[in-house]
Amino acid sequence: MTDANDVIDESERAFAAITARLQDFVSPTLQNAPASLSQYQDDPYRMDTMEWYQDELREEPLMTGSPKRTPLLQRADTPVMSNSSSKNQRKTTEGSFTHEPADENAVFMEEEDVVMEPVQTPMQRTFKPTGGASRTPPGSSTKTTYPKSSALNQNTFRRYHDALLGYLEAKRSLSQRLSLEQEEQQLTGGNALVPALGGASSSSVALAEQHEEENFCKALSQIGYSLSVHDSVCMEDGHFWCLLAMLRKIGLSALMWHDDSTSLTQNDSTQAFFLQQLAAKVESTPKEILEALKPSSQRQPPLALKRKFQLMSWIQCCLDQEESNFKSSLSRSVISAAPSRTHPDDPSIPSLVSETGASNVKLLMRACLNEIMEGKIVDACELAKAHGFTVKSCLWVGGEADGYKTIVDDRAQKVDKIAVGNPHRWLWKRRMSEAGRRLLQDKQQAFGSVSATTEEEAAIYSVLANDVTTALANPCLRNSWTKSLCVLLTGVWCRVEDEVLYRHNCNRRRSCRPAFPGCQYEKEENECLSETSQLAGMREAQIASTLQSNVFLQKKQHDEGSHRFPYRTAMMAFIIGRSAILDFCAEEVTKLVSDIKQSSINGQDDQDWKALRFVTHLLCFLESFQTSSTSIIIADITNQKNLVLFEYVKYLESRPDLWHFLTLYVSLLPDSTILEYLPSVLCKVLDTSERKLMMEQIRNLMLRLELPLLRRVVRLALSTEGLGYVGNESLDAV
Repeated sequence: MTDANDVIDESERAFAAITARLQDFVSPTLQNAPASLSQYQDDPYRMDTMEWYQDELREEPLMTGSPKRTPLLQRADTPVMSNSSSKNQRKTTEGSFTHEPADENAVFMEEEDVVMEPVQTPMQRTFKPTGGASRTPPGSSTKTTYPKSSALNQNTFRRYHDALLGYLEAKRSLSQRLSLEQEEQQLTGGNALVPALGGASSSSVALAEQHEEENFCKALSQIGYSLSVHDSVCMEDGHFWCLLAMLRKIGLSALMWHDDSTSLTQNDSTQAFFLQQLAAKVESTPKEILEALKPSSQRQPPLALKRKFQLMSWIQCCLDQEESNFKSSLSRSVISAAPSRTHPDDPSIPSLVSETGASNVKLLMRACLNEIMEGKIVDACELAKAHGFTVKSCLWVGGEADGYKTIVDDRAQKVDKIAVGNPHRWLWKRRMSEAGRRLLQDKQQAFGSVSATTEEEAAIYSVLANDVTTALANPCLRNSWTKSLCVLLTGVWCRVEDEVLYRHNCNRRRSCRPAFPGCQYEKEENECLSETSQLAGMREAQIASTLQSNVFLQKKQHDEGSHRFPYRTAMMAFIIGRSAILDFCAEEVTKLVSDIKQSSINGQDDQDWKALRFVTHLLCFLESFQTSSTSIIIADITNQKNLVLFEYVKYLESRPDLWHFLTLYVSLLPDSTILEYLPSVLCKVLDTSERKLMMEQIRNLMLRLELPLLRRVVRLALSTEGLGYVGNESLDAV
């Protein structure tokens, strides 16, 4: 027993001696050159391996939880630089690492990488100086920043990269299909009995291109919406790409809308002729007339009407996204009041308005208003009924056009037609309009002094009556850009419905005696059309000017600050048409490039990199239209794309954790720029796995430039070695 204790004591003394030697160890480099100690402390990328390891032991405290997200660990998260064999490591007091059991609920990083290898030291992350104009002087290093914003982390850049890569690969495949088909037609003299590639034709290629372009916009829209949880500005980014997806769905002409006077006049004539044809069908019910206005697989109205309906559907989707958080919180909160004292025999009956708290009623009215503006009137009525507002919910459904609903009775083997809708729709709209104006002016509610709910209820009546003027003056709508735009776009579409129903009733009154039910309100029809006369023929540019003249939105925009990227201006540009799109692109490209250069001169890092990424992907998307099967030439779009794309590439280069995304964007630059810029970047890559990945990307994306790039890399590495900046490591980068 004594011998065993002596062995333990001797082991403890040896362990203590080793620990003391490690703590007192001083690097020979630091001991021989004390004058340059501050230099190595300021620039950790100049330390050797032992010095960096000492610095980590000296500066970092004992970690009891998950490891600190230092730039080194962020770099280690990348697929090509993940060199740790386990994610569950904890540093002990002596500086060694011990493995802990994996916790399935703990997430230490946002990347999806699971397999990791030993972490490399910052010495291996050093930017290597190269020859040419971009050479870094000896002793200097490039500053690398790792932003904390979720919109600028590596995973977000990966999602944008993957979306663009998938889109470009699909476009390339479709272009090859089209080229093969054209070659086959040339060889057969255009008399081929069987189309090439198993029936592939120009129309099928065009449909496939439309599908891929729509999916690309949807992917970027989902990225923006997912980031809006942490950054509210990204919500507007998602709205923009959702707009492009919905417009591209009905055609490239709807996306790149011709807004010149000649095209607009032609579209107005086509729309008027179509509405006149619909109104002439006196035997059709008003419900059937309104259904014929909406696009479907059986009905194809003019493109101008399809675009108006699509814009209204888009803004309703945007409003649904913005109010999703409110709806989730509303479902968790208690809106319904306590059981009513007026019904002691049935405690399940909700209380009356006078017995309900004002805040609860206001929340309920806001929820119903949102549902109505999103086109979900039935859901709004069900919500109101569930909380005791049965009378109000019955008032809200009076705007449905009268007609018949077909029900198939399989048992009796017959088809029943049930009357639906409101034959007195025009009279109902006049009463709703009057109620909305009265409530907004009166500021008092009929059931009591709960004035907090007056604005929401007045807005409901104004929206249902299509009273745009009163709705835009309502405080609960005028301060929101999305809701104001929703009121305008919905108002324009409802004006089209009123016009066709008015003409339909006029034809019925002239040709039928006695007139059909619902045609006796000619006075109310004229009054409704007179109140919405400003919406007749309102074009998208007039909608934009109406929003710009809103003093409440101007004040809100001023409070948000001028540094905010104008996503709303981008959306309005695509709503207006082609000329506004060209003006927006030219203006924003000039401003972005100028701001980046000015920030570089002033040594500031306050640039909005999210805006740069947004404009880069937008211009790449627009430029791809020029190589489509139904190509659209956009003036100066290629030069603008090259300017912004090169700035975006330089930003990716400034962050080593984004290097493996660099090759895709470089491949979209002109060949001369690629040959001049990319070799200097490749010389900086020292990690073997990352170098192989980038060379594989070059081989896949720009095979034509692989050999010229390698020759330039070899020459650059040899010239750099001759200048004495680096050793043999420069040749390892080839």
